[in-house]
Amino acid sequence: MSDRSRCLFLDRDGVINWDFGYVGTVERFKFSEGIFDFLRKAEEKGFLLAIVSNQSGVKKGHFTMDDYCALEKHIIGEFKANKINIALMENCFEIDDNHPDRKPNPGMILRAAKKLGVDLTRSIMIGDKVSDIRAGLNARVGLNLWFLPDSPFIDKNYADTPDVLKEIASMKEKASQVKVVKSFDEALIYLT
Repeated sequence: MSDRSRCLFLDRDGVINWDFGYVGTVERFKFSEGIFDFLRKAEEKGFLLAIVSNQSGVKKGHFTMDDYCALEKHIIGEFKANKINIALMENCFEIDDNHPDRKPNPGMILRAAKKLGVDLTRSIMIGDKVSDIRAGLNARVGLNLWFLPDSPFIDKNYADTPDVLKEIASMKEKASQVKVVKSFDEALIYLT
């Protein structure tokens, strides 16, 4: 077993916070219920915490970079107030799906792993969209948790389990590296 650190890579919108679509201001931001307890427990289990998030809303004109920076400061401040250390935040503001950092491409995860010195095979990615899971697989993250809680804010195409299972099956040999979880408590089972 490697002596290198392991990391919990987190998508932001839909995992850390409710996803209302293009959440780029403090006023539109609401932490997911249970996120603070979940992340404290992840840290207790020895995971570094890194946020990897597509944030195309700036380039699409949904919010300004100043809005986004104020929101990021708010997020980090709330985590610190709750005794949670986010080791790194990586964001991709690009709208081009071919950009190496835009999920499902692995650029943000690979860069974060290098900066933090983590072993990707011992790490976990948690996200609520196909692009999050594919980014984790493309980066060769050891386990990818597809977070699909019961929520009025989740696109029903993602929450429909048969479709999710079909998507996982389409990932063929990598399907064993993907688990569907419906709560943070269920996700904790995999953080061993």
